[in-house]
Amino acid sequence: MDRENLLDIINEPSIRKLLKESYFTENQMIILLDYLYKKRHKIKIKSNGDTVKIGGKELRRETYYKILKTARSKVAKTIISLVLLSSLNIISQEQVMQLIDITSQSLDYELLDSIIKHVKLTLL
Repeated sequence: MDRENLLDIINEPSIRKLLKESYFTENQMIILLDYLYKKRHKIKIKSNGDTVKIGGKELRRETYYKILKTARSKVAKTIISLVLLSSLNIISQEQVMQLIDITSQSLDYELLDSIIKHVKLTLL
């Protein structure tokens, strides 16, 4: 992932559709992707005093870290929820593996509606 393409990634139709169906906001995803990019490339988060520039916008430093904390918490809770649902046999390990297989493929926007409906209908 190239940091300059951060907004391009978020604005891809398939990603926008998935984002709409998720618990995450656009700002949370942008900040989470930005944070992970910087962490992987050992880049310090630069700020101009009290603001951090991200995606062409300036955010207050406190806002950036608050949104990041919320996004990271949601990621952890999502993973823990999958483990819990699997442990209680509400979803099978096979269903979890199918989800992993789907995410490893290039998502075709046309197929997303059927994938989302399938997930919603077959899980419960």
